[in-house]
Amino acid sequence: MAIHNPTAHHPEEDYHGHPNYFKTYFILLTIFGLSLAAGFLDNMLMAILLIFGMAIIKMMYVANNFMHLRFEPVSVWFAVIFGLVCCFIFYFGIYPDIMMVPLEVAR
Repeated sequence: MAIHNPTAHHPEEDYHGHPNYFKTYFILLTIFGLSLAAGFLDNMLMAILLIFGMAIIKMMYVANNFMHLRFEPVSVWFAVIFGLVCCFIFYFGIYPDIMMVPLEVAR
C-alpha cells in the first residue's frame, strides 16, 4: 500500500491553462495601432521612442502569455535578458564596421 505524500510534486499541478487568445489578440492589435499612430507625430525622436517602447511591451506580453515565462523561475528571465544583452553588444560591436564600408563597395 502506497503512502500519500502531500509534499510530493504532481505534474498536473504545473498546468496553468491557455491564455485568452482573443484578449491577447486585441491587446496586441491595440498596441500595434498606437505604434502606427505614433509614426505620425511631429517630433521624430518621440515617435521612435514610443514605437520601440511599444515593441518592447508587445515582446514582453507575448513572452508572458505564449512562452509561459510568467510561470517560470527568475533564472529563466535572466537567461532571456542575457541573450538580449548579447544581441545588443553584437549589434553595436559590428555597427561601426558596417557603416565604414563605402556604398560603391556594398553594391
